[in-house]
Amino acid sequence: QPEHKESALTVTQSEPLLSDIQGMVLSVLSEACKAICAKEMELNKLDSGCGDGDCGTTLKRGAVEFQKWLASKKNVPLSANQITAHLAHVSESVMGGSSGALYSIFFLAAATELKNGRTLADVNRALGAGVTAISKYGGASVGDRTMLDPLAAIYSCLNESSGITTGEALQAAAKVCRK
Repeated sequence: QPEHKESALTVTQSEPLLSDIQGMVLSVLSEACKAICAKEMELNKLDSGCGDGDCGTTLKRGAVEFQKWLASKKNVPLSANQITAHLAHVSESVMGGSSGALYSIFFLAAATELKNGRTLADVNRALGAGVTAISKYGGASVGDRTMLDPLAAIYSCLNESSGITTGEALQAAAKVCRK
């Protein structure tokens, strides 16, 4: 597992800040956390068929902690790298278990790719790095019916969709995840 470094949580002067889109990004992340919390029991039920039935509870723990951090950063300039690195930190320290470790690996690899950018292409490159890291350190391959499958599908979809708007990219990603 890659080593998590606290320094990744500090924005350097060379990192592009979210600035004009920060409010929207934080709002989207907050809503995603709320959706995870609302689906806790449903996710636990789905997980009980092939796991230990705690997926929803684990994800909710991470979402609640991340929401607290988001609230504390409302008026603080942030970079995409800083947000993603903090997701790695929360995954590792709060969620725990094998899924927490895998999410941490994903977000840490993604954060590294986001040090110099915040565009859709940068985000997709970060997604690809995360997918590669999960496969490398977790041993999963696409088609194994793991968390890797939807992430790899989104990455592939966005790779094949050059020249589209961010909104169109999000719609395409959502459509791929529903399959």
